[in-house]
Amino acid sequence: MRTVVAIARADFLERVRRASFLVLLAGTVAAAYGFVPARSAGYVTMSFGHAGGLYNSAWIGSLVAVLDMVVLSLVGFYVVRDAVERDERTGVGQILATTPMTRVQYTLGKFCSHTLLLGCVGGVTLVMAAVMQELRAEVTTLEPLQLLLPFLLLVLPGVALVASVALLFETFRPLRGARGSVLYFFLWIGLLMLPTAQTADAARPRPWLDPLGWAAPLLAMKAAVAAHFPDYRGAVNVGVTVTDTPLHTFLWPGMDWGRVAGWRLLWAAVALALAALAALPFHRFDPEKLPRRSADARVQTGRTPRRPWPLASAVQRLVGHSRGATVLWAELALLVRERRRGWALVAAGLWVGCLLAPTEVVRHFLLPAAWLWPLAAWAGMGSQEARHRTEALVFVCPHPLRRQLPAAYAAGVLVTVAAGSGAALRFLAARAWPELLAFSVASLFIPALALACGVLSRGPRLFEVTYLLVWYLGPVNAMPLLDFLSPTAAASRGFLLATVALWGLAGWGRGRRLRG
Repeated sequence: MRTVVAIARADFLERVRRASFLVLLAGTVAAAYGFVPARSAGYVTMSFGHAGGLYNSAWIGSLVAVLDMVVLSLVGFYVVRDAVERDERTGVGQILATTPMTRVQYTLGKFCSHTLLLGCVGGVTLVMAAVMQELRAEVTTLEPLQLLLPFLLLVLPGVALVASVALLFETFRPLRGARGSVLYFFLWIGLLMLPTAQTADAARPRPWLDPLGWAAPLLAMKAAVAAHFPDYRGAVNVGVTVTDTPLHTFLWPGMDWGRVAGWRLLWAAVALALAALAALPFHRFDPEKLPRRSADARVQTGRTPRRPWPLASAVQRLVGHSRGATVLWAELALLVRERRRGWALVAAGLWVGCLLAPTEVVRHFLLPAAWLWPLAAWAGMGSQEARHRTEALVFVCPHPLRRQLPAAYAAGVLVTVAAGSGAALRFLAARAWPELLAFSVASLFIPALALACGVLSRGPRLFEVTYLLVWYLGPVNAMPLLDFLSPTAAASRGFLLATVALWGLAGWGRGRRLRG
């Protein structure tokens, strides 16, 4: 246990000393403030038809805990999912490999650190819940136990489960990178659907199918609303809902948390078991099991270096006469060099599908799929130098801000256009000019988002979670503010302005980095 505690303490202190942790806490405070809107705010975050509870400790505690788990179950995964990779990249793993530390000790230590970090974020929302009860002042009597129990029984087991899954995704190498990010995103959607489906059938609660734990308070709130309002039809809305109609309120005394305590402890035990299970695929920083991507490493292990494609060699000789084209080609190679030929075959299949399918099918289904596939390539934009520790080499070259950054952006635009060019040709053949305009703006917007996120965070995680949310809520679910494939002129103007703002943000971040 001494080794586990030492690993957990070192990892936790390393994380909380970053400036990004302060940004995370500031975002948590802002989110917790928005979780409990004023009655005149024009939106609600949890409603049961046209009814809701007064802001007492029981209602606010459960409300904040439920919304906290919705957010932390997604954002928390991407926040903590870099522990093993960071130890590999910085060389700390090589030092740990020389110690008597076992694989289980390492994974349990990282699991404890991740849970503690996300628990601290949840603790901030707990404090903000008490503050918001005082600010809204609908029920001024503070009941600490009603605020604390949802945090202990919902948030802590939930973030422990997220921490263990993130660790398992890291130690199991096929789930690293963008593949794991996309897989977990859809897993998260499934986790949200499980309790949502249970609230539709209050007569048959299934706590074993509720890993996040918020079906129980929703069912208790739903039963209380039905008892106070006979015309209630059973609707449950969790999330931001814009409305001008004031809610009918009642005083909710809370629920019996003892009924779900056993199940929540069981899910905490599942999280601990997953953390121990993550030790099985963990390589313990064995140099023989670390990935080798360079040609020199292939030669040392007896493998023949992969020959470049003839077309790539020809283009490289052609652009060698232009300095700008050379930089652009190098940035393009950095984005696509790690993609395997199977990846290119899938991209080609999506391209052919976009070219042959009807326009509506292309816009609603095939083009969003084609623009999800290059996620791993976009995620490297703006952060290649930090990840590979080449900033000291790249940033001393002439005009790194004026020459290298636009080349990185242009390479991203080329990847975007190439991945969706089948759809562009289909729109052109069908003379669908609004769709073609939306395609052009989106081809500029996506690389700008990737570049800004990469420059500011110096890693791929921020772009992965941001783009997946925008992609799912926008093109897939047609949310007007986030649908970058919307053929309306207003949407094109808005995303064009967003592209310019993101470009300015990327330039500011890179300039600040260059000034040290």
